[in-house]
Order: sequence, then C-alpha cells, then structure tokens
Amino acid sequence: MESKCDDFKLKIQGLADGELDLTDESSSDLFLHLSSCRECREEYHSLMNVKNRIKIEGSKQPSKELFIEFEKRRSSSVIRKIGYLLILVPYIIIVGIGMYELFRDGSEGLLIKSSFLAIITGIIILLIYTIKGRIKESKNDKYKEIIR
Repeated sequence: MESKCDDFKLKIQGLADGELDLTDESSSDLFLHLSSCRECREEYHSLMNVKNRIKIEGSKQPSKELFIEFEKRRSSSVIRKIGYLLILVPYIIIVGIGMYELFRDGSEGLLIKSSFLAIITGIIILLIYTIKGRIKESKNDKYKEIIR
C-alpha cells in the first residue's frame, strides 16, 4: 500500500469492526478512497471475510463425541483412584503390622527401629503435604464450575 493508503489502514479496520463513526467527515473520505483504491477495498473485504468466519466458527457447539470422551476420562479417573486405594490400604496395614512387630519384639536394635520410624514419618509427612496441596488446588480450580 502507498503512504496515502497507510493513512486509511486504521479506519478500514475500524469500519470492519463496526467501530467507525459513519457520521464523521473523515469516514466519507474513507468511502471515496475505498471506491478508488482496489488494494484497500480488497483489504476491507479480507477483514470482513475473517470477521464472518470467526462469527460462524465461534457459534459451533462441541460435538457429542467430545462430551462422551470427557465422560470416559472422568470415569477412568474414578477407577484409577479406587485402584490406588486398593493398593494403598493393604500396604498401610502391612506396614502397620510390621511396625507393631518391630517395636513389640525387643531383639532389634535402636538404630534399626529409629531408622524405620524416620522413613515412615517421612512418608506420612509427604502424604499429608500432597493431600493438602491437592485440596488447595481443587479450591482454586478455575474450571470447577464447568459442567461435564
């Protein structure tokens, strides 16, 4: 575009966006320029095509298949959580029995008992902070209002 066309570039965008004051004297200059300049006219038509395509594309609803896929993922998440529980609960029971037997039986040394206790305490602390972080994250989830 020439320098004269550059002067009208913002006005062309404003016209395409519906933001141009059509009662203004400068808008009549724009219409005269558009009638005489093929490049600017093509630019305007191009902007209007893009605007119309966005309007059409923006009004499409998601397909039912997309919702079905979301439901599958959500149900697999529930199944995964149940699986974690089925692994974690027996593990905690076994570790609890092992701790009970370790501390009930006096044959093990203090170093082994304190090391085992430190490991279990560390795991419990990590578990508590992980759960606390998940709860905090779920409270601040910006997508929790979306119905699935």
